[in-house]
Amino acid sequence: DAEQAALIAETGRASEESARVAEIMAAGQLATAVGLPVETRFSIREKFMLPSKLPPNRPAGERPHVRRAANAVDAGAGEVALARASTWDDLGVGIFVEGERFRDEPEGIEPEGLVGLRLNIPLPLWQNGSGQVAEKTAAHKRKAARLDSLRLAAGNQALTAYRALTIRYRVAERMDSRLLPAARKLAGDREAAYRRGEADMESLFRSRERLAQAEAASLEARKNYFISHAEWLDSLGESHASP
Repeated sequence: DAEQAALIAETGRASEESARVAEIMAAGQLATAVGLPVETRFSIREKFMLPSKLPPNRPAGERPHVRRAANAVDAGAGEVALARASTWDDLGVGIFVEGERFRDEPEGIEPEGLVGLRLNIPLPLWQNGSGQVAEKTAAHKRKAARLDSLRLAAGNQALTAYRALTIRYRVAERMDSRLLPAARKLAGDREAAYRRGEADMESLFRSRERLAQAEAASLEARKNYFISHAEWLDSLGESHASP
């Protein structure tokens, strides 16, 4: 039993050192991300616990790249309207009035007035800007199709992220409500049995090992949930919200 205990203790210390290395690496990355020296000590006050219920699903907002595409569609519509307005730039209709005085012998000087309609038509007629209108219209249709595609992709991404969030929440909740209590009860029962002389040290250590594994699995499940929550918020175009 003593040798078995020493072996398990050494294995536990090795696992602890691995966890410590991971902690140091994570703290260094966090310090770099927020612009602080690597020696900075961080104190985590937020409890790493699941929320009481899953957040309700909601539609995705207009993400920045979708808004840019929408603005491009609006600008394209304006370009089409401008091209159409410029189609007959050289076509003109007007009224003119002219007057003059002339000498008519033997009557003398008499005034004369002239009223007319002036029409300007560009020649040849096929050079009326229709090609530019077609070009701008095609570009506008391409921008509109791209906007529809981006909105569809954003909606699909948000829905997929929420489905993953739902599954990971259920897994983490099941770990906390079923696996951990069962592992803790087993460890407690084995310890009580060992004190009564009804169980050996190896079975006691095995129950504690299973408890440690269950706690690690529960922690990993909660971590995956919070990662999924962040990914879901990003798919919605939101920077932060309560998990």
